[in-house]
This record gives sequence, C-alpha cells and structure tokens, in this order.
Amino acid sequence: MDVLDGSAVITAPARFHQLTRTVRSLGLGALTLDSLTRLLGRNENWTARTDQGFELFLKRLTGPRPAALRRFRRSAAFQATASKAGFRSWRSPEYLGGDEQDGLLVFRALTGAVGANTLVQDDRFHTSLSRRMGRGVGELHACKVAQDADAEQVGGIGGRLQALTLAEYAEASGGELEVWTLMQHDKPLRRALEALDRRTADAPKVPSHGDLRLDQFLLVGADELHITDWEEFSRMDAAVDLGSLVGEWLHRAATLMFADVEFAADQPAARIHEDLVAKGERELERIRPFVSAFWSGYLDERGPVDPDLAVRVTAHAGWHLFDRMMAGAMVRPYLSTMERGIAGIGRNALINPDDFVETIGLIRDGE
Repeated sequence: MDVLDGSAVITAPARFHQLTRTVRSLGLGALTLDSLTRLLGRNENWTARTDQGFELFLKRLTGPRPAALRRFRRSAAFQATASKAGFRSWRSPEYLGGDEQDGLLVFRALTGAVGANTLVQDDRFHTSLSRRMGRGVGELHACKVAQDADAEQVGGIGGRLQALTLAEYAEASGGELEVWTLMQHDKPLRRALEALDRRTADAPKVPSHGDLRLDQFLLVGADELHITDWEEFSRMDAAVDLGSLVGEWLHRAATLMFADVEFAADQPAARIHEDLVAKGERELERIRPFVSAFWSGYLDERGPVDPDLAVRVTAHAGWHLFDRMMAGAMVRPYLSTMERGIAGIGRNALINPDDFVETIGLIRDGE
C-alpha cells in the first residue's frame, strides 16, 4: 500500500520495480527507492533519482487504455515536432523515453521550476513574461512541421444541452445536475454554444497544446521558459488554446469580484448590483494588461490571423468559466452563489463575444 508522507506519497515496491525496469531500459540506471516520491495529479506523477545521478520526472498516464494510448502517442508526436521545429522562445522538459504499453513518459526533472500560476498568486507575475508566453504559443501555432499530430474536433457541447443520457444523469452529482439544468433551460446560451461549435469546426487548424493553462508554463531561473504536458497535442482551432488561457484570467477576475463581498441586510438590490459591477470593472482593469501583453506577443510571433479569431477566443474564454464550474460541481451537492455569478459573466462573453473582445484585453498594447 502507499504510505502518505505530507503532500507526497512513497509507493509500494511493486510500482518501484516496474518503474525501474523502464528507466533501466533507457540507459539511465536504477531508481533509488528513497528518492521515489509520488505527486498529486490526475495521472501517476513521480519524481526520482537514479544511481547514475539522473533527476527524473515520470508520468504514467491513467484512465481507459484507448484514451491513455492516444495521449501517449500525441505526446510522442509533439516530441517529434519539437525536434524538427527548434522552437526559439521556449522549451519543453527534456524527454528521455517511455513505455507505450505502460503509458509511462520519462523526462529530465526541472530543478527549481515555478509555475506561472504560482507567480500570479504571489503577485510576482509581470507583463513581460505574459508577452513571452504569448510569443511561445504563437510560435507553436505557426509551426509548419506538425503534420504527425491528429486533427482534434473540439466542441460539440451545444448538442449535449438537449438532454443527458440515463447513465450521465445517474452518475451526476447534485451540483452537476444544477449546472446542466441551468444551461439546458437557457435558450440564448444554447444558441451561442451551438454557434461556437460551428465556428470552431470551420476555423483553420493549427498545431495546438490542447489543454493550455497558466500552470503549464514553468519558469526556471530568471529566463528559461518551458511549456509542459503535451498529451492533448493535436491540430485544432487556435482559439481553443487561447481561450483556455484567457479564460483563466477572466475566471480570476470574476472570482475576486465576488470574494469578500459583504452587504447590509437593508441595502437596495440596485446598489448591490452597482457595487458588484464597479468591483468587477476594477478586477478586469487588473488583468487586462496581462491579457493584452499575451495577445500582443502572440500576434507578433504568429503573424496574420483570421479576422474572427479574437471573437472566438472571447467565446471560448466565456466557456472556460462554465467548464470550471462543471469541474467543481462534480464534488458538490449544489452550486454556490459565487459560482452562479461567475457563470453569468461567462454567459455574457459567450452570447455577446464581439462586445467583450476589448473588455477582456484582446487588443495590442497601447491601442
């Protein structure tokens, strides 16, 4: 059995020997048992050291075997693409090999890496880093040698709003059922999601990360930028990557808008609404420079983009707020007032994306 040790987990001998076999086969030596530590995450993530002095990060992809195999092969497709493309403004952790049958990926560990999400939380994030991140994503999307990547059809959420299957209904939490009820009864939202599905399907496809978040960007030292976790690498609408990242900023602003809100019991509803709107505008002002810097860096590196891209990015950013709400609802019996309020902001971005492009910062610096 696993032994808990603070935030880490020291694994049982069976897993240790299985991992060691793969590491040995790659010519990296044998793992040292006292160094093997399991980290939290949706996959089996490990750090370890070998008797030859290699510091490793190991990721074993979990879930149904067909899905795990697909993710392994997409990660391998990215490694092949990166070796040909020679990206200039960023790197990815050095891939040392793996075991397709076991779904195990082996990387050289990044010592002292700090995630962009941590820098944001610690108020150490800056627009120059945001611009550089945008350049990195622009370089990826402009890459011309990624034909090994599968085309991924992203979207389709609009069709699911008609009804849940019996199995989906039976397995859903109370919070999830609230989310689906909220969306299924909202006809303008349904139309907006169906329109986004169509626009995404018709958009040009580019090599994409597929699961882009702030915590996928790692800074090593003062200047070495890495982008990690390539198991969803494929060709898709650029707005999916961009909307996911911009959506994180929008979610942060929306969360802070509703945080620590206190109103007197006799305060008029109109005044409460005015105060919330004013607070929301202040939070958007705080994140807008980071979004603008990211967008400017992206356009500088990517070059000309289709004229509808910023609108689709805005809509996908709005959907990101619903996606976050759905993820949280999986473990809760009901939605909180804050979650409903945040979803309302996402709804506005989805239904009227043209009106929110500049509001969330999808303009070049100085415009």
